[in-house]
Amino acid sequence: MPQLEGQIRWALGSGELVRVLPAVYAEAGQAHELRIKMRAVMEADPDAVVVGSAAATFHGLLEVAECQTIEVASRRLHSRGWLQKTRRQVPVELIEFDSGIRVGCAALTVIDLIPSKGSAIVDTALRSGVRLDHMVAALAATPGRPGNKTRAKVLAKSASQPWSAAERVAHEALHAAGLCGWKANLRVTSAAIADIAFVQLKLIIEIDGYRYHGDERAFARDRRRDQDLAVHGWQVVRFAATDVFDDPALFAAAVRRLCKARAKQLGVPWQ
Repeated sequence: MPQLEGQIRWALGSGELVRVLPAVYAEAGQAHELRIKMRAVMEADPDAVVVGSAAATFHGLLEVAECQTIEVASRRLHSRGWLQKTRRQVPVELIEFDSGIRVGCAALTVIDLIPSKGSAIVDTALRSGVRLDHMVAALAATPGRPGNKTRAKVLAKSASQPWSAAERVAHEALHAAGLCGWKANLRVTSAAIADIAFVQLKLIIEIDGYRYHGDERAFARDRRRDQDLAVHGWQVVRFAATDVFDDPALFAAAVRRLCKARAKQLGVPWQ
């Protein structure tokens, strides 16, 4: 359509439009946005699949600032400054379609990023509600990839489903000390999820990092939460994340003493 082509040329010349990909344009003020670039990819290749860090931002697993390029599985597109093409074949069962964008599902995205992000991306995903068994299934559906041994090892070490690096260290310390009878990130009331809960003892161990618990509002919120849990019969003991990192064995020994004292207080057998 000559008239439309003329309007596009005029808009490009005036700076109102910017070319994002060949024959794909966006408003100048929006062309840099990640979602706009993803939509441009879909216009250029409807069969493309956004994967990697861009998919992680799509699922809320990474901040937009952490995504420097958009990686896409595509047979048609070519790599350029902000676009990284891969020829990988994404299993159809691991593809989601949302807001006009074909993107690798959250579980696939997590296993994609394990080699570069390590266990931290698994912790973030678990905290965000991505299921560990879905990650395991995604790994099984994509065999033969470089880094799969690392992926399998990280997932195996995530069986206790930690939500942070401090929780991961805490779980390993409790296992090493032979402490059992606890569950991680257990919802114990409608408003409270416990970092580590010894259900039989109604004992909760919280691992507090300064980033999430260091400001005044968080301090007050934690105390209100502990009061509510006490009403429901739970004892809450808080450990600083730095103490867990500094001496995991000492942390585990302290938890053992707390469990023994709590069992004696309640008059119940324990280990």
